[in-house]
Amino acid sequence: MNENKAVKRKAIVYIDGFNLYFALKEKDWKSLMWLDLVKLSQRLLRPDQQLVRVKYFTARIRNDPPKERRQKAFLDALATLDGLDIYEHNRIKCFDCGKEWPDSKEKQTDVSIATQMLIDSYTPNVIDDIILVTADSDQCPAMRAVRALGKHVLIVLPPGRINYMEVQKAADGRLELTKRMFRESLLPEEVMTKGGFAIKRPEKYK
Repeated sequence: MNENKAVKRKAIVYIDGFNLYFALKEKDWKSLMWLDLVKLSQRLLRPDQQLVRVKYFTARIRNDPPKERRQKAFLDALATLDGLDIYEHNRIKCFDCGKEWPDSKEKQTDVSIATQMLIDSYTPNVIDDIILVTADSDQCPAMRAVRALGKHVLIVLPPGRINYMEVQKAADGRLELTKRMFRESLLPEEVMTKGGFAIKRPEKYK
């Protein structure tokens, strides 16, 4: 009986990368963008949960070399973390006006998050709890679907998104990310790859 009490609920954290990025950008929290997403995810767990995986969904920036370099450094640093999967799509930027918009591949990001949640929920013994970091109401149908399968869904709101009510109503519970959570979840100034290559924190993130 003691062994049964020790069994923890399996949780997977799904992170909408651009939703999180733009929330940090709006707050002007550039120094908090160099994030260890596994460490951040662990801070979202209850004592009765264990972290199975972290799944990070993003879009590659195009036509903006400085941003491309910063993003590459960040993704390369994330690739060194155990327990994290990265799902990449694309983004377009106009050379003339600087405006960014999603291309057909980035539009797949929302579908990719929903698909992964459903796949994990339908696969036996993979997951009990879904922790979804986003304020995007496009995820509401998938959230309701996995809840119908008996999964518990916690919506984790990026900073400044507390008024996004639709996505909160589709979940079993909600949590808002705080500045302290970010501060306590930063990557080291220099991250070493398995091949011995040093990835340095971009100057703009310092």
